[in-house]
Amino acid sequence: MDGLMQDCGSGQEASGSYAARSPIEERLTRLVAALPIKLFAKPRRQVRAATPPPAAVPCPEDTQLVVDFSRILLSEGIAEAVLFVRAVRDTGVSMETAFLDLFSPAARRLGVLWETDICSFAQVTIALGRMQIVLHEVSPAFQEEPCIASCRGRRALLAAAPSEQHTFGLTMLAEFLMRDGWDVATEPKSSEAGLAKAVQGRWIDLVGLTASCDGQLDRVNCIIKVMRRVSRNRAVVVLVGGKAFLDHPERVARVGADATARNGHEACVLAARLCDSARTCQAASRGV
Repeated sequence: MDGLMQDCGSGQEASGSYAARSPIEERLTRLVAALPIKLFAKPRRQVRAATPPPAAVPCPEDTQLVVDFSRILLSEGIAEAVLFVRAVRDTGVSMETAFLDLFSPAARRLGVLWETDICSFAQVTIALGRMQIVLHEVSPAFQEEPCIASCRGRRALLAAAPSEQHTFGLTMLAEFLMRDGWDVATEPKSSEAGLAKAVQGRWIDLVGLTASCDGQLDRVNCIIKVMRRVSRNRAVVVLVGGKAFLDHPERVARVGADATARNGHEACVLAARLCDSARTCQAASRGV
């Protein structure tokens, strides 16, 4: 608890360029160098077919890297957070590993800080906003890494359940899908009618929906029913994610989805496989 209490400190937004190494960056580099990176680093992967996600660090949310990254997002600012990620990457960690074992657990940690009333909703929202900006800053390096399963020419629509407050997971998933060649549209604040119109107006191969609260499940179920009914693609694949499904994969059937994924890597593997299967079934039904 003491460690969590230290996360929500006061701090000022940093300013200035990220390009040149500063005293702050040197300090962060030394900090990262002093941490047990061997538990975090993984070798870069070569181009590969669909494979299981890389093994996760045990309890990544408890690693000192995650604790420090969360604290920087809460109490320092964007520039320091970017420099921290750069310092981690300089140790040889791939951006995919950083996304899975640093960004994702940091987002979960911020959620715990809010749920336990250690940080306010406003503090956590600001920290997650900073993390999205950091994600955007390091996106070019991530996009240059090997893809998981080439899906060029396919379209994905990512959306949050109505009233969903935090959509960082959608941003992360979009990065993974775009790296695999997907044409991605993100609708973090769309309504049920807006989502139905989106799948009716153009061919969509994959719909990804996120929900964090159990109370959203019935609405997610209604959204999926309507989307399947009006979709131009009669075999559209629907993946669901978020806290509401993370520990309850059985809820996939309850809402009428096809599958759930724990992270962006796993989502890409599932999306490619399910869309391939849907396309094969469509071809067979047409006698192709």
